[in-house]
Amino acid sequence: MTYGAIAQMPVLWADDAWMTLAVIRTREMQSIANGYPQSLVHYLRWLRQETQHGFTLVLNDEPTLCTIAKVSLVADADGLRLLTGCKGSSALKPCFLCQNVLNGHDKVQNHVHISCCDVHACHLQTQDNLIQIQRHLETLLSRKEREEAEKLLGWHLHALSASILVQEDLRNWIPLSSLRYDPMHCFLANGIVPQELGLWYNALLDKTSCDIDTVRRYVLQCWTASKEPTLDINKIFTQKRWQKERDFRGDASEALSVLPLMVAFSCEVILPDFPAMLPHCECLTALLALICCWTDAKRSGNLQVKSIEMIRLQKVHLDKFVLFFQSCVGQLLSAMPCRHGLAKTLMLQPLSNARVSRLLVVNTRFFRPNKQ
Repeated sequence: MTYGAIAQMPVLWADDAWMTLAVIRTREMQSIANGYPQSLVHYLRWLRQETQHGFTLVLNDEPTLCTIAKVSLVADADGLRLLTGCKGSSALKPCFLCQNVLNGHDKVQNHVHISCCDVHACHLQTQDNLIQIQRHLETLLSRKEREEAEKLLGWHLHALSASILVQEDLRNWIPLSSLRYDPMHCFLANGIVPQELGLWYNALLDKTSCDIDTVRRYVLQCWTASKEPTLDINKIFTQKRWQKERDFRGDASEALSVLPLMVAFSCEVILPDFPAMLPHCECLTALLALICCWTDAKRSGNLQVKSIEMIRLQKVHLDKFVLFFQSCVGQLLSAMPCRHGLAKTLMLQPLSNARVSRLLVVNTRFFRPNKQ
């Protein structure tokens, strides 16, 4: 399913701001060679043709002529991989936004490891470079040689050739820089927050006399929902959701609600009696600050300032994580794109639904008729 919204609309974080644009069965998509990237190309070409002379919206009871100057694509890592031909973590170069980020090697000249904290050390990928990669792969006639080159370069030839990234008529309308990660998956849905909550809980069991029953009693006795609760506390804080050496097993909404409660529990209950938990609690607190910045950005108007702040908070959090959970750094990195990719893609999509792709119509021009 593909959804769309206009970037200038003030409530992009709400589900109602996104319109259903296209629907196709997965079975039908898989029956077509390179069905995912090709379907997006065909749809965008149709959309551009249909709107080339503008379309009308009624805003404040007035007809308004709108034109689409540029489009952004929002999807999770798997969606972007399917739609672009990027091989992701299975390749030496896992990030489609960067030229010099490596997965598993850290001593290659002019390249950096995916765990690099310096965003400025990552070099932006360009569409011209992608075309050169495509042409190079096309010269390799041997299937074995081509597959090995695809693994090293990070791109699947046939999917890349069918994708929007190398289409001459679309590359300026939806450029590479407008493809954006969905941070809901990076952070909340099987992402960083559930993983770090699981690591924090492991430390809680190892270093304190508390367990999940202690946490549940604290939440029930010390906290009251400010509105009609949508979360069942007795269901969330159970052995089924919290297991030793496992991630927190709640969904995205539950992870978002549980994180601040665990930070409060750490500060009010754990740290006074178990100071050895301080590093773990500081790391969790840094993660909460990052998540709060992200959620606040979805409702505030100054995205540029929030983006800069998110980059700073990501560095603070990752530095603390690497310092205190060194043996688990690989888990964190597997849950998120490279830091450069995530830092450059602050998203505004709703939290509640995980969708294959979203088209964000940006730089829309509005024209209103002069009143007589």
